[in-house]
Amino acid sequence: MAGNLISQVKTMLVARRRLTKAGGRYFIYLPVEYNEVWEHWYENGAVLRMVIEVVEFKKANDNNTEAES
Repeated sequence: MAGNLISQVKTMLVARRRLTKAGGRYFIYLPVEYNEVWEHWYENGAVLRMVIEVVEFKKANDNNTEAES
């Protein structure tokens, strides 16, 4: 991406991601396809506001079935 275009990017949709747990922390890995954007934002001290939308749950939760009965 051209540097000028990267400077104009203010909102970006990051496709489906999964949470990863390492020790007591959780991580969401960002796609490497956008490394130029991540580097530009990092180098320029970008302050981010992140919104996470839960699309679906892959595992059944026994607590949910108890609450429904």
